Amino acid sequence: MLAKLARERLAEEQSRRNLHPVGFEPNTDSSPSLSLGELRALHVPPFAVAACSERAALFEPRRFDGHSSESPPPPAKLDGPKDLLDAFMRVAGLTRHSMLLHFSPFAAVNLPLTDRAPAGIPIPAARFAYIHPIAAAAALTPSQRTELRAACSCVEGAELLLNGGFCYVDQSGAVVGVNAAVSDSAGSPGAFSFLGPFSLGEAAHEQLTASKRYLPVTDAPTRGGGAAAVCWIRPLEFADDGVRAPFGAFAFATAVDTHGNGHSHGGGHGGSHGALAACYFRLLPANVPQATIAFHARETGTSLPTVTCPIKCPVSDVKRCIEGRTGLAAASLHLQGAAGEPLLDETPIEAYGLVAGSTTTWQLSGFSTEHAPRGERDVVVPPSCRGAPASASAPVVQEQDPMAA
Repeated sequence: MLAKLARERLAEEQSRRNLHPVGFEPNTDSSPSLSLGELRALHVPPFAVAACSERAALFEPRRFDGHSSESPPPPAKLDGPKDLLDAFMRVAGLTRHSMLLHFSPFAAVNLPLTDRAPAGIPIPAARFAYIHPIAAAAALTPSQRTELRAACSCVEGAELLLNGGFCYVDQSGAVVGVNAAVSDSAGSPGAFSFLGPFSLGEAAHEQLTASKRYLPVTDAPTRGGGAAAVCWIRPLEFADDGVRAPFGAFAFATAVDTHGNGHSHGGGHGGSHGALAACYFRLLPANVPQATIAFHARETGTSLPTVTCPIKCPVSDVKRCIEGRTGLAAASLHLQGAAGEPLLDETPIEAYGLVAGSTTTWQLSGFSTEHAPRGERDVVVPPSCRGAPASASAPVVQEQDPMAA
């Protein structure tokens, strides 16, 4: 309780000084983190959201109250509409009893009222949860997915089952809106992008595992990137463990634990040399001002791909993004601005003249391809680190389609 009060007071002081908004504070956590392993090359595409009318996805219960914020509520049973149920039973071979929607724990909606409409978030919403795609989506081919969308009168319902989405409830726990994840259409309103991968701390991973939050990844591209399990991290949930995700994040692991006991069982590639690997990608809403940074490595003359990140992020976050993609230790990297000035880890990048939509080039030293891990000599930052986001307070993962739950 005292630690929580201290963090709240610090957040208030930082807001007054306009230095580090809550969730973008410099990382001082020194707890051990899991290796990124093969997840270093994982790419999480942007996604948009589409509102599901009640007739697009009927499920029970329609009220979620009295559930612990630490544990997911029981799965919801899909009750309609009829053409949606019939299509999934015919194409996917499901039974009505197997069509269950699995939720993350609920969390408070932390997007201001003025930003909710562009993000597709209902004004009465007080809490939200991530809805995983149905498990059977993992076995569907692209042609089957297309057939399912075409067979449903309300395509948003099919998108929800195939890609996942978000459920919003009011103060009483009554459902006031459901959004399905859909393919991002060029940064459209209600879209999101991601920044990462960042290494996930062992403590956070163990807690997610113990509470049975991880579920199998259902889309082929994400599985091909080495991820076998995925779960939604609530905004600021593991701030004390170094997970800076003010708008939430997705965690990925190379093995699925179905017993909640910290041991891996089946699925995934097992990470580098069979070791468990885990990472997370931060959700970035469109209304978060961002800037683009290119890098020039002094020692090698190499120009690295650009990184796009919020202007409130500290320089240390930029280094961690480079580390996440290359395996080069962030602590060994030294950044200098366009004029050669040293860039301090704890300083927000906006202090160095970056504003929303701006682009700059920083000098990078301490980098050498000779010291890069084998297979990572060509430094590549994925599109998820470059694209601009959209606006909202809930996320998803994708395939060539939308989400990757």
